Amino acid sequence: MSSHADEPSRDGVNPNPLVKTIACGNVLFSIFENQGQRNGEATVYYTVKASRSYRAPDGNWSYTNSFYKSHLPQLIYACQKVLEFLEDAETHPPF
Repeated sequence: MSSHADEPSRDGVNPNPLVKTIACGNVLFSIFENQGQRNGEATVYYTVKASRSYRAPDGNWSYTNSFYKSHLPQLIYACQKVLEFLEDAETHPPF
Protein backbone atom coordinates (compact mmCIF):
# COMPACT_ATOMS: atom_id res chain seq x y z
CA MET A 1 0.00 0.00 0.00
CA SER A 2 1.45 3.31 -1.00
CA SER A 3 0.61 6.96 -1.45
CA HIS A 4 2.51 9.44 -3.57
CA ALA A 5 2.19 12.89 -5.11
CA ASP A 6 2.72 13.72 -8.75
CA GLU A 7 3.95 16.95 -10.21
CA PRO A 8 1.02 19.07 -11.39
CA SER A 9 0.05 17.79 -14.80
CA ARG A 10 -2.97 17.12 -16.95
CA ASP A 11 -4.34 13.87 -18.26
CA GLY A 12 -5.94 13.32 -21.65
CA VAL A 13 -9.50 13.37 -20.27
CA ASN A 14 -9.48 15.93 -17.47
CA PRO A 15 -8.11 19.38 -18.43
CA ASN A 16 -7.61 20.34 -14.77
CA PRO A 17 -4.22 19.87 -13.10
CA LEU A 18 -3.51 16.56 -11.42
CA VAL A 19 -2.41 17.44 -7.88
CA LYS A 20 -2.02 13.99 -6.33
CA THR A 21 -2.34 10.29 -6.99
CA ILE A 22 -3.02 7.78 -4.27
CA ALA A 23 -2.40 4.12 -5.03
CA CYS A 24 -3.07 0.91 -3.18
CA GLY A 25 -2.07 -2.20 -5.09
CA ASN A 26 -3.40 -1.76 -8.59
CA VAL A 27 -6.16 0.66 -7.47
CA LEU A 28 -5.40 4.29 -8.24
CA PHE A 29 -7.16 7.53 -7.33
CA SER A 30 -6.26 10.71 -9.24
CA ILE A 31 -7.13 14.01 -7.57
CA PHE A 32 -7.64 17.06 -9.79
CA GLU A 33 -7.82 20.72 -8.82
CA ASN A 34 -10.65 22.78 -10.24
CA GLN A 35 -11.32 26.51 -10.23
CA GLY A 36 -14.84 27.83 -9.79
CA GLN A 37 -17.07 30.50 -8.31
CA ARG A 38 -19.01 30.31 -5.05
CA ASN A 39 -21.14 33.26 -4.02
CA GLY A 40 -19.35 35.39 -6.60
CA GLU A 41 -15.88 34.58 -5.28
CA ALA A 42 -13.18 32.42 -6.82
CA THR A 43 -12.84 29.04 -5.15
CA VAL A 44 -10.83 25.86 -5.53
CA TYR A 45 -12.44 22.45 -5.38
CA TYR A 46 -11.29 18.93 -6.16
CA THR A 47 -12.57 16.03 -8.22
CA VAL A 48 -11.46 12.42 -7.92
CA LYS A 49 -11.13 9.70 -10.55
CA ALA A 50 -10.80 6.02 -9.56
CA SER A 51 -9.19 3.41 -11.81
CA ARG A 52 -7.57 -0.01 -11.71
CA SER A 53 -4.60 -1.15 -13.74
CA TYR A 54 -4.43 -4.55 -15.40
CA ARG A 55 -2.33 -6.27 -18.00
CA ALA A 56 -4.22 -6.62 -21.28
CA PRO A 57 -3.99 -9.77 -23.39
CA ASP A 58 -1.43 -8.03 -25.64
CA GLY A 59 0.85 -7.59 -22.61
CA ASN A 60 0.41 -3.82 -22.29
CA TRP A 61 -0.89 -2.17 -19.13
CA SER A 62 -4.40 -0.74 -19.35
CA TYR A 63 -6.84 0.95 -16.97
CA THR A 64 -10.49 0.40 -16.16
CA ASN A 65 -13.01 1.88 -13.77
CA SER A 66 -14.56 -1.47 -12.84
CA PHE A 67 -13.51 -3.43 -9.79
CA TYR A 68 -13.86 -6.96 -8.42
CA LYS A 69 -14.89 -7.83 -4.89
CA SER A 70 -11.22 -8.56 -4.15
CA HIS A 71 -10.38 -4.90 -4.86
CA LEU A 72 -12.74 -3.53 -2.22
CA PRO A 73 -10.16 -3.51 0.63
CA GLN A 74 -7.77 -1.53 -1.62
CA LEU A 75 -10.58 0.85 -2.57
CA ILE A 76 -11.54 1.41 1.07
CA TYR A 77 -7.94 2.11 2.09
CA ALA A 78 -7.35 4.46 -0.85
CA CYS A 79 -10.68 6.25 -0.29
CA GLN A 80 -9.68 6.96 3.31
CA LYS A 81 -6.35 8.40 2.14
CA VAL A 82 -8.12 10.55 -0.48
CA LEU A 83 -10.51 11.86 2.16
CA GLU A 84 -7.60 12.71 4.48
CA PHE A 85 -5.83 14.56 1.66
CA LEU A 86 -8.95 16.53 0.69
CA GLU A 87 -9.79 17.47 4.26
CA ASP A 88 -6.23 18.71 4.77
CA ALA A 89 -6.26 20.60 1.46
CA GLU A 90 -9.51 22.34 2.39
CA THR A 91 -8.23 23.19 5.87
CA HIS A 92 -4.83 24.41 4.66
CA PRO A 93 -5.27 25.87 1.17
CA PRO A 94 -2.09 26.59 -0.79
CA PHE A 95 -2.75 30.34 -0.98
